[in-house]
Amino acid sequence: MSKSASRARLFEIIRRRSFGRGEVTLASGRKSDFYFNLKPTMLDPEGATLLAELTYEALKDDQLDFIGGLEMGAVPLAGALAQISWIKGHPIAAFFVRKKPKEHGAKLAIEGLPRGETLEGKRVVIVEDVTTTGGSAMKAVEAVRETGAEVVLVLTMVDREEGADDTFGAAGLPFRSLYKASEFLKALAARLFPPSCPGLTGHPRLCRTRDPGWPGQARPWTRSTRPATPLLPPQPLIYHPALW
Repeated sequence: MSKSASRARLFEIIRRRSFGRGEVTLASGRKSDFYFNLKPTMLDPEGATLLAELTYEALKDDQLDFIGGLEMGAVPLAGALAQISWIKGHPIAAFFVRKKPKEHGAKLAIEGLPRGETLEGKRVVIVEDVTTTGGSAMKAVEAVRETGAEVVLVLTMVDREEGADDTFGAAGLPFRSLYKASEFLKALAARLFPPSCPGLTGHPRLCRTRDPGWPGQARPWTRSTRPATPLLPPQPLIYHPALW
């Protein structure tokens, strides 16, 4: 599968398994009417494979020694990339940073390294599943820098585009993403209001179209928010529960 085909396929998996609408409170404390939960994608066999392949392709020329990030989002990502990097003949070791060091045992803040091995002097990339302001990833950056490692860049699977660029820029860190939140929001708008759907400015009606998620059926789309005549009250925007 080509890189563009892999990216398109992974986009569809994230859209169906990990993207939703509804009021949520983000890790940054901000409120939002859409959310990403990438765990169902990261733990899906195809989704995990495509994430690892595309992440590897995005990082293979950066001469990295380690990949890791803050628990929990970075854990499946780092593990999957470590595996595929070995298969590709260019192994990149993985680790993760605890949000809080263990209060028992070795009391480690950074997990995954054998006894006697450190990140000092190593080239490291910090990965994250979804990034909003960048605050969570910066916790991992700070913990890794304290070990004497060089943090080369931060890579996220989905950038919500809510200030992370500024956060990492202020820290002198390049920031990359596989996807932008705006890509999913545009795709949602296109599905809610397809060009073939009449009635978006006329009489409220239900538009229907074929969709692979509804085998052999037509899928309901949405209704117009504007009435055809003053006699009809405005109709609310309707999201079909199976749409996302």
